[in-house]
Amino acid sequence: MEQYFLEILKSYQGSPFEIILRGVQQESYSVNVRNGKMDDLSDVTDSGVMINVVRDQKVYRVGLCSFERDAIDRGIKNALGKWERYQEWLMPTYIYPHLEDKNFHKDLIQSVDLSEQRTHFAENLQQETEKLKKDAVISNALAYLSLCSKKTFLCSNTGATQTDEQVFNDLSFRLQAGIKGANQIRSNGYETNQGHLTDQYSSELSLKSNLLLEELKELVAAPNCPNEKMDVILTPHQMYIQIHESIGHPLELDRILGDERNYAGGSFVKPTDFNQLIYGSELLNINYQPHVETEVASLSFDDCGEISKEVELIKNGKLLAGIGGMESQTRLGVNGTASCRASSWNRPPIDRMGNINLLSGTESLDDLVKKVEKGIMMFTNRSWSIDDQRDKFQFGCEYARLIENGEVTKVVKNPNYRGRTIPFWKSLSGVGDQSTLQIIGTPTCGKGEPNQPVRVGHASPACLFHNIDCFSGE
Repeated sequence: MEQYFLEILKSYQGSPFEIILRGVQQESYSVNVRNGKMDDLSDVTDSGVMINVVRDQKVYRVGLCSFERDAIDRGIKNALGKWERYQEWLMPTYIYPHLEDKNFHKDLIQSVDLSEQRTHFAENLQQETEKLKKDAVISNALAYLSLCSKKTFLCSNTGATQTDEQVFNDLSFRLQAGIKGANQIRSNGYETNQGHLTDQYSSELSLKSNLLLEELKELVAAPNCPNEKMDVILTPHQMYIQIHESIGHPLELDRILGDERNYAGGSFVKPTDFNQLIYGSELLNINYQPHVETEVASLSFDDCGEISKEVELIKNGKLLAGIGGMESQTRLGVNGTASCRASSWNRPPIDRMGNINLLSGTESLDDLVKKVEKGIMMFTNRSWSIDDQRDKFQFGCEYARLIENGEVTKVVKNPNYRGRTIPFWKSLSGVGDQSTLQIIGTPTCGKGEPNQPVRVGHASPACLFHNIDCFSGE
């Protein structure tokens, strides 16, 4: 496809415009499973090209749901004419660098038929949910599976090309119980990764679901979470959403500029805070890491052609850089990330989170527990709420265990905690080692008008926070 695009662009070589074609070919296959029955099978193919004509730091775009040569050629001519006609009203932009000639094709898709793979794993989910539904405590056993392949390529009339290929798998496994009004949920917290599902995952599914069933039964009989301030250990399936909401979103540069205020909200972070603001304790280290093999937002370049590289966002608690592409970096005069992304071919790239990860510390989970005289360990996000400036928040979890005198004790249900972003991260008093770290992500982070849902990756170890306001959800 890249050579085909370059052939089309040959007639525009030497033009005063840089003409960049961003093509996307995407296929996705999903299924819902409920109590042993499969339904809502969905097969979606989405392909198209966004034509970008750039001159004098101004860009005009035309989107096409066709790869036909005549249609693309007409689209280019249309975009060039509209640029000339509307140039005085086009805002200056730095969103497209001069495209570098790089090939990052990873051959991840190979010859695997995603439709057949969906059928294979859906049958496993069907068998597992059917088995679990037979247990008296279960009111519903639910699963959702999605497999997606995506190929992105950028081609310029300068002759440069960039190509990347990704495969995603999303799996949600959720058990519900309702006995005498004690309605509880235990889930895998939604897993989204880059790469194919393997037979090993299928063999581990039964072990995971049996553990979830055991924990769900504990929750039904458990007392409520205490209402008091105490130390809190958050495991990775809760840490990822804490990072996402109270670090990732407030550091997005377009929010800081006010561009997203109407829909997604703003940020308490100010442009003058970079290299000044102490965001958390010295144990807090957050990096943008776009090259983690299985993490869902790993990419070689962003949708503006900027080559991705690791960036330190927060180092030893101090804010260093934001999350956003070349345009926002230039407007604010701060460092950022190559993470300007579009949800598909028919959307313009905007500042998005990529792989925003909290770096591991040196303490095992047992070490963290032994530091706690009175506290609670919370697992798996159930609900979240945070204000438009990403400051005041409260989160709920599915499952928790109390910690008393350095030992994990009884199960409690409906655990919740609340706080404010900066004081919360300054209370960080222990960071787990590599053995506690998990790579997690979310498949549907929404932002932009019209809305652009994208996958976002997070990795985190278990973390200990001191003197947090905890309360029961009931």
